[in-house]
Amino acid sequence: AERERTERLIKDAERLRKQLRQAEEQQAVALKPMMKELEAVDAERQSDLADARWQAEITEEFQQRLLVLERALKVAPDRRAKAAAAAGSGNPSANPTPRRPPSAKKS
Repeated sequence: AERERTERLIKDAERLRKQLRQAEEQQAVALKPMMKELEAVDAERQSDLADARWQAEITEEFQQRLLVLERALKVAPDRRAKAAAAAGSGNPSANPTPRRPPSAKKS
């Protein structure tokens, strides 16, 4: 009786192992399309992330350029006012002769 019980337990264990193996194979087959979809979504996310980083870099660069231009525009009126004041003072050293552009120079 004990031997029959042991043989039955061995057969049950083998049957359960076989069922487990089949279930794992079915699960792998079922998961394959999901994994492909996840990989595609991840690739798209990575691409979107790269685009967002590039956009942030470009935005930062343009903000820096805009800041430089804004500073130049703030300084420009001050320089014009100083130049006008120097021209009105009659002091020749305060009003240097403007340099001729290279295209206007005689050869």
